[in-house]
Amino acid sequence: MTAYVISEVEVLDEQLADQYRTLAKRSIEQYGGRYLVRGASPNVVEGN
Repeated sequence: MTAYVISEVEVLDEQLADQYRTLAKRSIEQYGGRYLVRGASPNVVEGN
């Protein structure tokens, strides 16, 4: 089954965010997941 997750996150504590990234990466890889895009800046094509 294919599933996609899209999230927007505001990091308030960089140390905790690094810990989370490490744990999340392990979990994602454990179940065969992969990142398609990560850390990209949005390209606004219309409006603000």
